[in-house]
This record gives sequence, structure tokens and C-alpha cells, in this order.
Amino acid sequence: EDLKMPRIRPVAEKQALTWAQVNQIANGLPERLSVLTRLLALTGLRIGEAAALRWDRVNLTAKHITVNGEHIPPLQIAVRESYSHGAFSLCKTEASRRNVVIPDSMVAELRALPRTSEFVFAGPKGAILNAHNEAARELKPAALKAGLPWVGWHTYRHTFATLADIAGFTASEKRLALGHTTDSMSLHYSH
Repeated sequence: EDLKMPRIRPVAEKQALTWAQVNQIANGLPERLSVLTRLLALTGLRIGEAAALRWDRVNLTAKHITVNGEHIPPLQIAVRESYSHGAFSLCKTEASRRNVVIPDSMVAELRALPRTSEFVFAGPKGAILNAHNEAARELKPAALKAGLPWVGWHTYRHTFATLADIAGFTASEKRLALGHTTDSMSLHYSH
């Protein structure tokens, strides 16, 4: 009788965006975040992976490049680290350490981004992207304006998985793109 139970809060159901909704939000963001949101939706990158993404790990050419002894195939991104909670970390698993194909529609947009920092999606002053601050200042207001108040950075991973299903990806292809260890984990991301 002396035990006080915490209030039960409903868990919000995970949702995915349609491509039209992705663009609606992206069009209300500054260019670098507009490109970022579309890239997240089309590749399944985690926001921490995108924040840590350095220009030398993005191959926007038709040739193989070598970075630190590793070959990066044409039009691919080498995901090797992540940035969250103020710290860099190497990919947690071998599956999350991967090369991600850059969709054709994103090549010109990435090439057009200014290279004022070593980071592809640097913050407004050239420092590393602070995902929490950018979500509060830019993403959430743009999503709210679009009538989608539940959107956060992680929504784009769910969006990628759902769009991948529509495009006919196999469970294994989706797992590889998302950087998951098992196919079953990737299944949780489709809606």
C-alpha cells in the first residue's frame, strides 16, 4: 500500500513519412538541413552518422577513392563513426560500419553544398551539427507547420524502411542499408 506507481503514459506509435511529406518538411528548412532530411529518408542513415559524416568519406565521383587505406566505391558514403551526446564513437557493430549508396537524386544536391567545414552537415557556424538543437530550432517547427508534430530525426529511418519496402527491397537489403545485425530488427522499422 505504500508503493507509489508511476503514471502510465501511452507510447506513441512509430510512423513513417510519405515522400511528399518528406519534401514538404524539407522545403521549410535551410538548404543544408533540407538536403540532410532527404538524404536520411533515402539512405536510412542515423542522425549521429550523418552528423559525423566528413567530406572525405563521401565519394561523389564515378571512380573509386581511397581514404586511410580503405576503398570507397563510386557514389557511396563510408559510414565509419557517429556523433551523439557531444562525443564521437566508432560504429558499434560490423553491420553499422558500411558503405551506403548515394541515390542519384541526391548527388547534385550534395555537390551543391558549401564545403566550409570538414563535416558535410556542419552547423550554421561550421561546427559539428548539434542534432538536438537543430531539431528544436528547425526540424520540429517545419514539421509542425506541415501538420506533422510527431516528426523527429529517427522518423527518417522508419521512412527509409517503409520506402524501401515499397521499392521492393528484400529484408537483407534493407538490413544492410540500415546497418542492422538481423533482418528481424529491420522489420520493426516498416510501416
